[in-house]
Amino acid sequence: MGKIKKREIISFIDKELYDNMPEFQLITKTVRLKKLQEVIENTIEFVKKSLEEGKTIEIRGFGVFKKVKRKGKKGRKVKTGEIVNFSDYFDVKFKTSKQFKQEINKKR
Repeated sequence: MGKIKKREIISFIDKELYDNMPEFQLITKTVRLKKLQEVIENTIEFVKKSLEEGKTIEIRGFGVFKKVKRKGKKGRKVKTGEIVNFSDYFDVKFKTSKQFKQEINKKR
């Protein structure tokens, strides 16, 4: 198992658009990749801002992103043994859709 990076997603989308949209082929690869990168980054920013506002992001057939509040915890500094209180914080929870779970668990 490995990681998929943003540039790999951009290359995948570029290839799909290039193969399926003749007008997309008229644009140079450098310009296409730059524009696709902007689209991906703007999409990520939109998701972040929506979650900051407390909105839930639902992508049918994929899953749901939701902002959740986590309780603060007590910890201890290793060197000094001093007890440290960590305040409450927000995290993002992702729940996969039933359809997506079924697709990734298909026996091959």
